[in-house]
Amino acid sequence: LVNKDLDYPFLALLISGGHNLLVLAQNLGEYVQLGTTIDDAIGEAYDKSARWLGLDIRKGGGPALEELALEGDPNSINFRVPMRQHKDCNFSYAGLKTQVRLAIESRNLCAQMISPFHLQQKKTDN
Repeated sequence: LVNKDLDYPFLALLISGGHNLLVLAQNLGEYVQLGTTIDDAIGEAYDKSARWLGLDIRKGGGPALEELALEGDPNSINFRVPMRQHKDCNFSYAGLKTQVRLAIESRNLCAQMISPFHLQQKKTDN
């Protein structure tokens, strides 16, 4: 924690490549889990998306996608907010992965089908 003098109660959001957790800290040792990852983790979504785009994922899919996104148009694609219909605090990235895969397919961004230069031009906007 950056701030060691937190006042209770507070919310804590823990995010790793493999899991998310939203916790209400009511007091020292008194925690209520409000939400958790129910299927695919964000790290898996990043890694698969980067792999589908043919990116170098030796440092991880998240950094590869972030580097590419800095060159693109942030308004190029509007993804739907996942799990909007759910009335809980759980996390799911399976729907986001599907949206990314469909966007890649609809724009013919298959890494094996087009030249590396043309692929790079198209990938930056996606």
